[in-house]
Amino acid sequence: MAKLYELTDIWESLQQELEKLSLSWEDEYSQNIYTAIIQSIADIEETIEQKCESIGILLKQMKYDIIAFESEIKTLEKRKKALYIEYEGLKQYLISNMQKLDKPIETSRISISVSNCAPSIKITNLSKFKEYAFHKGIDGFWKEQEFTENELNKTYIKECIQNGLQIPGVELVINKKLLLR
Repeated sequence: MAKLYELTDIWESLQQELEKLSLSWEDEYSQNIYTAIIQSIADIEETIEQKCESIGILLKQMKYDIIAFESEIKTLEKRKKALYIEYEGLKQYLISNMQKLDKPIETSRISISVSNCAPSIKITNLSKFKEYAFHKGIDGFWKEQEFTENELNKTYIKECIQNGLQIPGVELVINKKLLLR
């Protein structure tokens, strides 16, 4: 069966032939050809209509599928977020209790321990930090000249604190991580 674009090309060609023939009605042969072209155009239009209807129905179904997928994605995102919150809460619960025990747990099914992460900085008061940095004129705290928390050079700030510099609005923290093997 012909494709839609092939049918529309044939339809256009027949329309052009029809326009040429309509100029000359001199004999019965031309009238027969004219009638045959009219019938062919009608048949092709019917086939085109059926193809367009099928494509339209398919597009409609695809649109509903897209809407259903979007809805399912939203549902899954909500479930993922809820599960992540539950995961983080349970992880922190286990970390705090493992710290109290101060020893790893080993069973035949799992080994659980808590270890320290590398030290990192935590900005507790950005405005105090900015005031200190500008007052002291310390270069290197920001990667760019946009004085936002995202542009902080945290590695440099961490090194300054580790070397004994007291910086208001910033503290050095050592987070814990849970190891499950």
